[in-house]
Amino acid sequence: MMRSRLARSFTERSEKHGSNYRIVAAVTCRGCGIEDVIGIKAAAALMPPVAIAKKFAQRGWDIGQNEHWDTCPKCIAKKKEKPTLKIVPKIEQAVNHMMKAEPPRTMSREDRRIVFEKLNGVYLDEKRGYDTGWSDHKVAIDLGVPRAWVEQVREEMFGPVNSNPEIQEFLEGVKALKAIRDQVTRIDTISAEIKALNPASLTERIAKLEKLEALVRKSIPG
Repeated sequence: MMRSRLARSFTERSEKHGSNYRIVAAVTCRGCGIEDVIGIKAAAALMPPVAIAKKFAQRGWDIGQNEHWDTCPKCIAKKKEKPTLKIVPKIEQAVNHMMKAEPPRTMSREDRRIVFEKLNGVYLDEKRGYDTGWSDHKVAIDLGVPRAWVEQVREEMFGPVNSNPEIQEFLEGVKALKAIRDQVTRIDTISAEIKALNPASLTERIAKLEKLEALVRKSIPG
């Protein structure tokens, strides 16, 4: 698995391979620290970074935008496993609250680990923020935990939340479409009012006003 990335450099070195030496490129998993290497000698030249990234991707690596964001296949598979938390059913919570006032549930070490692993999979970095479709609220709903837990772990381990550019663009588009819809509704209303004011109706209303004016003038002395 490999996201679309700009060309980046890889750590290259010479290492012994059998009775000979070869030039290899190395990557290190940001999750577990495991290293993997591939030979990069191709004909009379070395493979370019794009080809190197493709080779690692074929092995199941997620190649990041730099050497600090590479993830090995095992860590990728681990992230896909949806963690579960032991949550007290809502009815039981309500009964407990009625029976006695208990302090709110605090985040345990295991809870913190699960929230961190989820954030590690959907929070890209401090500059870009969440991946498309994710937020503090969405992570809290997905795990079934208080949003405050997600905010706390995200602030401590990843930094302040930033809006995703794709989401921001989508929201701006929705706002623009709403403004257009309001304008169309206003135009339709004015058009209906204009159609209702036909010439015959206007003539009849003017005639009634003229009769009323004549009666008023007769009632005024002098």
